[in-house]
Amino acid sequence: VYLIDTVLHVDKDKEKETDMDNKRMMLLAVVAATLVPFAIAHMVDYQKQSFGIGGKSRTKLQASILRRFLNLNETVRQQLDHGSVIAAMTHDADELVACGFLTLMELAHSAGKLLMV
Repeated sequence: VYLIDTVLHVDKDKEKETDMDNKRMMLLAVVAATLVPFAIAHMVDYQKQSFGIGGKSRTKLQASILRRFLNLNETVRQQLDHGSVIAAMTHDADELVACGFLTLMELAHSAGKLLMV
């Protein structure tokens, strides 16, 4: 609304050269205020690929599951289904990191976009 009503509205009777220069500067400011947050969000998305957050979290979670399994009493360990432990370390840890932790990262990213606007 500000862009249309103030910056792009031209009143030929009242417009002076200084007003036109002032409107050009306001237009550049509006364009910059629109494009800069998207550029920052793009750079963060691009850099997110090299953060390694998912791999480190998955490794830590798998190591914790294995440590917990090895610290169990021998009789309890024999009663436990080994397939469940393997599934927890391979499939469930991946799913938890992808659907749980990394979703929080997406939420933080979206909140950052909202703050920029």
